[in-house]
Amino acid sequence: MQTFKINTKGFTKKFLKRSIPTVLLPIIIWITIFNIQGGGAYVSITFYLIPIVFITALCGFSIWRGIKRQRALLESYELTISDTLICREQLNTPDISILVSEVIEIAKHPKGGFTIKGSRKNGTIIIPVQIENYEQIEAILQQIHPIILKKNAWKNMLRVLLPLAGLGLFLCVYLLNNKIIVGVAGTLLTGLMIWSLVLIQKNKNVDRKTKNRMWIMLLVLASIIWVTIMKLTAPTLP
Repeated sequence: MQTFKINTKGFTKKFLKRSIPTVLLPIIIWITIFNIQGGGAYVSITFYLIPIVFITALCGFSIWRGIKRQRALLESYELTISDTLICREQLNTPDISILVSEVIEIAKHPKGGFTIKGSRKNGTIIIPVQIENYEQIEAILQQIHPIILKKNAWKNMLRVLLPLAGLGLFLCVYLLNNKIIVGVAGTLLTGLMIWSLVLIQKNKNVDRKTKNRMWIMLLVLASIIWVTIMKLTAPTLP
């Protein structure tokens, strides 16, 4: 039986690079919505200062908390491979165990990570590229089941397009008054958010704290539904 952990060297730098858009996007959205709804009227820069500082501080605090939480998750990651069982254990995350005899697919992805699927569909084991003794693990997995190469081009495209589509639908709901556009955008956005929430709750590779924080998304969802209904039931719209 062999146990492998994740090498967390360089984690903070990579996390910050991914998080910068998280800080900038809310500020850009807030300024855009205010300017459009304000009809282009002149507003002093000092009016924006307090909200921008508040949002930046809030996002900065969230990023700091996120770094601590993600580092703890990565440091707790353990992959155990024996002659009969492959097991992934991680802090606040359901354990996933797959019998070697039930492995139906081992895939290597473009960035170097692996995924292992079993016949019982009790979860997919994700092995990140930062795993220690990478070459040794690859050799062991190859002995268990032939490794296939996956490009995942369409999945990578969806990861980019879906958030952009969600942002576009969000802006349509809050900025436009056309009933048809608002109705279609609100319905699609509601469906997209519910689908995302269900996927997150079912995913065994998402930790419990992240799942528990999803109630915030329910507030956003309720706001979207409320705004959509109010605009659709308004007697007259410009």
